[in-house]
Order: sequence, then C-alpha cells, then structure tokens
Amino acid sequence: MRKYLMVAAALALIAGPVGAQTEPAATPFPERGLVPVRTPTEEARRAEEAREAAREAARERMLYGIGAEGPGQPVRPGLLYDTETEARRELPPEDRQQLLFGVGEAALPREPARPGTAAFERDGRPEGRVLTTDDTTVLYGPDGRPVGRIQEQPGATRIYDPTGRETGRVQRTGTGSRIYGPDGRLTGRIEETQGTTTLYGPAGETIGRVQVSGDTTHLYDQRGRPAGRVVRQGDTTYFYGPDGRVQGRKVTRGGITYYYDEHGRQTGTVRE
Repeated sequence: MRKYLMVAAALALIAGPVGAQTEPAATPFPERGLVPVRTPTEEARRAEEAREAAREAARERMLYGIGAEGPGQPVRPGLLYDTETEARRELPPEDRQQLLFGVGEAALPREPARPGTAAFERDGRPEGRVLTTDDTTVLYGPDGRPVGRIQEQPGATRIYDPTGRETGRVQRTGTGSRIYGPDGRLTGRIEETQGTTTLYGPAGETIGRVQVSGDTTHLYDQRGRPAGRVVRQGDTTYFYGPDGRVQGRKVTRGGITYYYDEHGRQTGTVRE
C-alpha cells in the first residue's frame, strides 16, 4: 500500500496542485536521463536515408576505385580522401557516373604515385592532406586529424578508418579484383580483359564498364549504353558526359593539379 501512495504522491508533485494551470513537464525525471521520444517526420527520415545512402555510395566508389587501380599498381592517394570528404559532407545519393569517371581515369596510362605529401583545397579552402610512404597512405582532414588509412599488402589493399578498424579490402586476382566491405562480405568485383574493365555488383550484376583506346577511355552503363568518356590531352584531362558535353576537367602543371567544373570555374587544387 505504501508503494502506491508514494507513486501517487510523486504524480501529484509532478502535476502540481489540483486545478492549477501549469505547463506539462518536458522531462519528468531529468536526473535519470529520461527525455520525450520524438517521432521523426517523413522529411527527416528521408534525409537520414539519403545521408546513409551517400555514405554507402562513397564507400563503394572508394572500393571500386581502388580495385580499378589494377594488380601491382599503387593506389591513387586522393581517392580515399575524396570519398571520405563526400561522406562527411553528406551529399545526396548520385548515380554511377562519378564511379565510372574515376575508374576510367585510373585505367588510362599514368605515372606511379610518388611517396610524399599532397595538400587538397576545395573552392580555395584547405580540405586536408595525404602522406604517402612506400606501402601506406594516411589521410588527414582540414583539422589535421586522420580520416583514414590505405595499407598495401602482397596481393591486397586494405582500408582503415581513423580508429584502425578495417572498413574494406580489395583482393587482387589474376584477372582483376574482388572487393569486400567492412563486414567481410563480397560487395563486388572487377574483371580486366584486353583493355576493358568491367564492374560487377555483389549479386554478379553488371554495374558498368570502361574501355581504353589510346588516351581515351569510353564509359558504358550497366545496360551497355555509352555513358561518357575520359580524354587525356597533354597535361589536361577532360570528362565528358553521355551527351558529349564537358562535365569537368583537370590540369596538372608543376606539381599542382587544378580542377574545373563544366562552366570552367576552378573548384579544387591538389599541391604535391
């Protein structure tokens, strides 16, 4: 009986005197950490789903891009940094175009990555830097803190987050690469045959392919339709969309790479 009286007394203290017009307490027991549970709106739920999809897309582009580097080739240092930046910025989900651009560019002949430091700028603001040694690339954010690490091992490339947790792995095979996610499950694979790189999803479905012809890489979507091309002309690389229009370009001079959008506006810089 005493227990029920104590409960009733507690309720009376919370509610206040009978008949008094008081505001309902938002947190009846703040000292216990109890707070009202708010049901997220449909807009908030969709926004969170979009953010999660962006993070997954960033991880996928990172893994496929690293896989496309090819057996025995060093990983492009900026790849992990770019995708981690996209994930932190929570960009909306995008199609396979950027993935195909990245793989297409990686498929073109290029010089091996050199050990050293590269600094990234976007719209004139520092975005971070990468530090590459013989077999390890550490990536730092604009605040100077590590955002990830790429570790080269015999026959495999492993990706780690700032805490040292493995978030992905690319296992090279005789004709391409198999790509694994943070849970160790197969997320896709890449097959390379006679200048053609084909990307497959976890269920074996075709995601797209790129085909190199001289200094041009032709891009195709999952249905085999032309999806654009990457063209290298001297120190400039152009990215064309499926409509044949330039969607962006990059120019490398004196150890500095400048990035431009489809309107010719400079959007980023990498200084090595």
